[in-house]
Amino acid sequence: MRKTAVLAFAVVSLLPVYADAGTVTVRDAREFWRIGFGVFDVDGAASEFAFLGRSVPLLLRERLSEINAHAITPAERETYARSLIDAEIVREGRRLTDAVQRRDGAYFGTGDEAARERTRSAAREDIRAARERIAFLEEMSSDDVEIPSTKPIRMVQGESGLLPAVVFPERTSREHDLDLIVFGTIEMLGEYVFVDATAYSTLAGKVVASEYDVVLPTEIEDAVADIADRLADFVAGRDWGDIAVRTGDRSVRIFLNDRHVGYGDTTVRFLETGSHTVRIVNHGSPAVVRTVTLHHREKLVLDLEYPTVAADPVTIESIPPGASVYQNAVYVGVTPIAIPTPWKVDHIRLTNEGYRDSQFLLTPDSPATISRALTIDDFDAEQRLTDRRNAFYRSLGHFVLSVPVPIVLFGVYRDNLTVFSATEGIQTISGREDIARTGLTAYYGGWVSVGVSGALLFRAVRDLVRYISVGEAYHFE
Repeated sequence: MRKTAVLAFAVVSLLPVYADAGTVTVRDAREFWRIGFGVFDVDGAASEFAFLGRSVPLLLRERLSEINAHAITPAERETYARSLIDAEIVREGRRLTDAVQRRDGAYFGTGDEAARERTRSAAREDIRAARERIAFLEEMSSDDVEIPSTKPIRMVQGESGLLPAVVFPERTSREHDLDLIVFGTIEMLGEYVFVDATAYSTLAGKVVASEYDVVLPTEIEDAVADIADRLADFVAGRDWGDIAVRTGDRSVRIFLNDRHVGYGDTTVRFLETGSHTVRIVNHGSPAVVRTVTLHHREKLVLDLEYPTVAADPVTIESIPPGASVYQNAVYVGVTPIAIPTPWKVDHIRLTNEGYRDSQFLLTPDSPATISRALTIDDFDAEQRLTDRRNAFYRSLGHFVLSVPVPIVLFGVYRDNLTVFSATEGIQTISGREDIARTGLTAYYGGWVSVGVSGALLFRAVRDLVRYISVGEAYHFE
C-alpha cells in the first residue's frame, strides 16, 4: 500500500491542476518557442565552397535572431491546444488502467479481506474520477486551454552553433525539443550556387516553407538575407516590416516608440506592422518626430534632416577659473567656456580639485553670462592652505638662492677678462689660456643660471597665485 501511495502521488504531481473531481485545467507549460538550424548538405560544390554548408545556416540564424518573440497563430493555437488535451487524455487513460488493475488485483489477490476491500474501494473511486476527467477533457475546446499569445524565442545551438545535418526532421526536432527546425542543401550549378532552405514545424508535422535562390558565389550574403526575410513569416508568426532611419549625424539619438535604438543611422528589423513613432534628438535642438504606418515586408527608409537652431551662446565662468564643465554628465571643456543656449533644461556641473562641485540648471532663458564662485572643500581645508603656502615659500627660497649664482659667475668672468687683457702681449706669463677658458665658462654659466633663476621666479609667482586663490576661497567662503 505504501508503494502504491507513493507511485500515485508521483503521477498526480505531474498532472494538470484539478478544480474538482470532474474538471481539469490544461495549460501550456513551455516557456520558450525553440528553433534550431542544421548544417546544410553540400552537393557537388568545389572544395573552396564546402564552407557554405556551415556559413549559410549561421548567417540565417544571425539574421533571424533579431526576432525576439514568436506570435502563436490561430492555427497553431488550435493544433497545440488539441495536442495538449490529447496528451492529458492519454495520461488520464493510464491512470484509469492503473486503477482497474489495482481493483482487479484486489478481487483475485490473497490476504486480509478487509484490506482488499479497502483497496477495491479506493480503486473504484479512482476509476470514477478518471472517467469523469476523461469525459471532461473530451468535451474541452481549444479555447479552454491556457496558451500565451506570444513566446520568447530561444535559439537551440549544437556544435559551433549548429545542429548536425538533418536527415529526418521529425526525429531531430523531437530529440532537441524544437518547435521549428531549419535545414537545407547547397548545390553548384556551373558557376552559380543553388541555395535551398527548408523549415519543418514540429507542431504541424510537416514542412511549412521551402525557400531557394540561385546566385553567383559573390552574391551569397544577399541571397541569404532574402531567404531569411521569407522565413521570418514562420519564425515571427506575424506580419513584419523594417524601418531604417538616416540622419547623417552620429551624435543624433534615435528613438522608436520611446525606445532608444541607436545613433545617427540605424535599421530596426522585423517590427510589428502598424503605426510607429520615430523620434530623433540632438543636444541643443527640439526633437524631430515622425509617425509612420508599416506594412507587411515593407522596408521603410526615413531620411530625417535635423534642423539647426541659431542661438546666442551662454558663457560660463568660475572663480577660480579652470573648472571642468559637464553638461548632462558629458564633459564639454573648462571655464571660462561658451556653449550653445539649450532649447530645454540642461544640468550643468562644475568640478575643480580642492573645491566643492557647483551645480545649476541651464535653460533657454538663462543670462548670457553665468559666474559661479567655487567653495573650497571643508575636508582638510587648513592643511591644503598650509600646503599651498609651503609650496610658495619653497619656490621663493629656491629663487632667492639662485639669484647670487649669476652674479658670482659674471664677476668671475669680469675678473678673468681683466687679467687676460692685462697680460696681452706678455708671452712669458704661463696659464693665459686657462684664464681665457675659465672666463668663457663663467660667462656661459652665468647666462644659464639667469635662465634657471627666471624659471624659478615663474614657479614662485605661480605658487603665489595658487596660494592667494586658495586663501581667498578659504577666508571668504
